[in-house]
Amino acid sequence: MPEKALGPLAAALPGRPPRHIKLNQRLAALYTRTGRFSEAALCCRTLQSVYGEASFHEEEFPLRRPRCEV
Repeated sequence: MPEKALGPLAAALPGRPPRHIKLNQRLAALYTRTGRFSEAALCCRTLQSVYGEASFHEEEFPLRRPRCEV
């Protein structure tokens, strides 16, 4: 099913700013699910750049703990 979603989303990218956050997040997830890791990496690098410029650094947002601990 991710293959069907990739076409329209990838086609929407040229009409949007190349640093569109939500679109790049969705594309990275879909590329990963379909095994297209090089395209997913490009989206992730774009996101890293956007978040870095906005001063959102990884160390500021530690991983969340699971809600239910066993």
